[in-house]
Amino acid sequence: MSYEKLKETRTKYRGVRQRKWGKWVSEIKVSYSQERLWLGSYATAEAAAVTHDVVLYCLRRSVSLESLNFPLMLLVASL
Repeated sequence: MSYEKLKETRTKYRGVRQRKWGKWVSEIKVSYSQERLWLGSYATAEAAAVTHDVVLYCLRRSVSLESLNFPLMLLVASL
């Protein structure tokens, strides 16, 4: 795979990556550990990113908005 093609498949979302066969997966690194919490496989990068945000917020309520993929969703849901 060429560098340009590899660059195109990279995601702009935190905690999300694409498998070789096209599925998107989401996972969270457990604090103070090398372990990762598997969140599942998704058809789109956006679905995987939303899952990442929800689980991250549930695990760490004090999470800053900058560490979320969609910070505005959290603000709207809290109103």
